[in-house]
Formats: sequence, structure tokens, C-alpha cells
Amino acid sequence: MVIGTIGGMAVTYINNGKLFFGPHLLVGLGMTGLVATSASLSPFMQKGQDWARYTHILLNIGLLGLFGWQAITGMQIVQRILENMSK
Repeated sequence: MVIGTIGGMAVTYINNGKLFFGPHLLVGLGMTGLVATSASLSPFMQKGQDWARYTHILLNIGLLGLFGWQAITGMQIVQRILENMSK
């Protein structure tokens, strides 16, 4: 996911010469931070730390909700691109 975020930002910048500041970008960056934090809990979970397991679960539930938001805003972006192509 981290590589996908960086790739998406790179392609947007290459195609447009700028990044578009909006909910899709902000939520995507937030999700990237949550994914990295969730993954960083693995060593603690391997040692049997229950707090790490519960935190991991909560972060991933939050990520699932944010992914839904990303899907909605992403489809809106695709629709705008398609509308501009037909003009």
C-alpha cells in the first residue's frame, strides 16, 4: 500500500505537474501512516502482547472504513477525468 500511495502521487504529479490537495490525498496519506503503524506492531504481537494485537485490530477496522472513503472519492475523480476527456 505504501508503494501504491507513492506511485499514485508520482503519476498524478507527472501527468499534471502538481498534486491535487483534497480529501482523497489526505485520507490516502493517513491510511499510509496507519498501515505502517499497524505493520510495526508485528514484533510485539509475536511476543504475545495483547495490547499490540488489540491496537492492530482497531487500526485495521479504521483502515477498512477509510478504504471505503477512498473508493468513493476515487470514483468521483475517475468520473471527472472521463467527463473532461469527452469535451
